[in-house]
Amino acid sequence: MDKASSQIYETYMTQWIATRRHIPAESILPEENLFLAGYLDSLAVFSFVMDIEEELGVSLDQDDLIRPEALSIRGLSRLIADKVAA
Repeated sequence: MDKASSQIYETYMTQWIATRRHIPAESILPEENLFLAGYLDSLAVFSFVMDIEEELGVSLDQDDLIRPEALSIRGLSRLIADKVAA
């Protein structure tokens, strides 16, 4: 995993959530569960994934999204970094 890339993905996702939820990016903890923290719901997740795929140039499939690590910004960032590196 490329730590620099992972950080870029983490920053992108944090900014995405902050913008759409109208909250300060600094208040978003990258280890938090995106759903339990209220950052994403069943509708927002589709926009989130589509924007990630378009902006970051990575394809996420259903198997990626049901992995436990995909529930947090940090975990999803690492998953994406690993996919890109493969």
